Amino acid sequence: MEELLFISDKKFTDFTIPGGVQLCTTEFLQYFKLAGFNPAIIKLDTTRSFSKKLRIKFGIEVYDRYDFEKYTDEIISQINNKKLKLVAFNQLNLSPLVKYVKPRVSNEVKFIGLSHGNESGDFLHDITRGRKPSLIETWKLGKQLVSENDIFVNLLDGIVVIADNELAINQWVGAEKQLYLPRILEDHFVSWTPTGDKAGFVGTLDHLPNKIGIQLLCNALQKINFDKKIRIAGAPVEEGKALETKYSFVEYLGRLSEDALVKEVSNWSLFLNPVFWYSRGSSTKLAQALNWGLPTLTTPAGKRGYEIINAKIVTADNRPETFAQSLMDVLSNNDQLQCLKNASVDNVRRFDVSIWGKQLRNFVNSLHR
Repeated sequence: MEELLFISDKKFTDFTIPGGVQLCTTEFLQYFKLAGFNPAIIKLDTTRSFSKKLRIKFGIEVYDRYDFEKYTDEIISQINNKKLKLVAFNQLNLSPLVKYVKPRVSNEVKFIGLSHGNESGDFLHDITRGRKPSLIETWKLGKQLVSENDIFVNLLDGIVVIADNELAINQWVGAEKQLYLPRILEDHFVSWTPTGDKAGFVGTLDHLPNKIGIQLLCNALQKINFDKKIRIAGAPVEEGKALETKYSFVEYLGRLSEDALVKEVSNWSLFLNPVFWYSRGSSTKLAQALNWGLPTLTTPAGKRGYEIINAKIVTADNRPETFAQSLMDVLSNNDQLQCLKNASVDNVRRFDVSIWGKQLRNFVNSLHR
């Protein structure tokens, strides 16, 4: 196998309980192995610079989170000593390392960015939800776009994305050579034994897309007198407790261990992925539900980053009202529940990861022509 250098923030490779970025990082490594590469990993810690931390805290700088000079010699040494021809940066905010490394290595070395989504994608939604952005917010968005243009045009030889809708966005910002790799689906089916008319949600409850998504759904359910139960698992506790207090149909479970979570979701009639706008990257929770083979309901925005062949799990649009009504209808119809379960299983069984591994190999080869 050909060796490549895989550069990542340490917390995305060394973890106990994986979040979305950790899961996508693991899948990137899996894809490279399928493509015939043996990743040698260099792990970075975030900056210790007070001035950088201050800029990060206030959102002034999102693409300068590391002390790049600290790692330059090690990276150059590995590339030159092993005669490596490929360097992959796990997240775009690591790509400024190219400025330090490229002048001291062979022109044959190619640098690719593994994008978990552009910073500008999330920030755009944060500042345009029902209000006019401030002058500082407008400046910050512009600065992010200028930084992303520099990364795409001047630093990286190629970009790999985890959501196909980002291909066009990146092209507008300046990217030319890109590849889309979907979330990996694989059979980890659980025994589905639903007890009662329960639907459920799993996620980080203060992550803005999750927080607003579940709130919008609960508001829509309240308007149509939803009389069943929504079980919610995740942290932080104060967010979950607030939902339980506000909505009579919410039962908050806290943050569950993996074993406890599998036992809990196996008893749900329906797994919910309420995503109502296109934030960056992919919705990582959906893969978990599909891999468990559970009846699942998501939206067009919620399925970004997935190869969904059987689209019965996807609602007609991204409106909370549509999602709420579909949820009500499905919980009242056992045939529809079974149909959604069959669709989840179908999507997992028809996903062929080897096809995408070959596409990654071909993409890398094209960069060296």
